[in-house]
Amino acid sequence: MNAAVGSFVRGEVAEVESVLPDNAIPHWQSRVRLVLVTSERCQPCELQKQSMPSDVRYETVDIQSVNAKDYNVRTTATLIVFVDGNLEDTSSGLLRGDRLRAFLDR
Repeated sequence: MNAAVGSFVRGEVAEVESVLPDNAIPHWQSRVRLVLVTSERCQPCELQKQSMPSDVRYETVDIQSVNAKDYNVRTTATLIVFVDGNLEDTSSGLLRGDRLRAFLDR
C-alpha cells in the first residue's frame, strides 16, 4: 500500500453502513477509502471489525451492494482499498494481528 493509504488508515475511525457510490469515493472524503465488505450473520466480518485498530478509518458495505457495482467479491470479510476512486488492493478472509497490520501498512 502506498503512503497515501497508510496516512489515511491511521485517521479517525469511521464505521459507516452505506452503499458504494458510483465513483467509488465520495468527494468530501480523502482520496483513499478503506471498505470492509460484509454479509449478514458473517462471523468473520464481526471478528474483522473487532480486530481493526482503533486508529483505522473504514466503512462497512454489504457484499450485494459491492457486487451490484461489478466488483465481484466472492468472500466476506473482504477489505478493499480505493485510491482516487480506483481499486488499489484487496484482501479476502479474516485478517488479524500482524497480517492485518501488514495489509494496512503496505
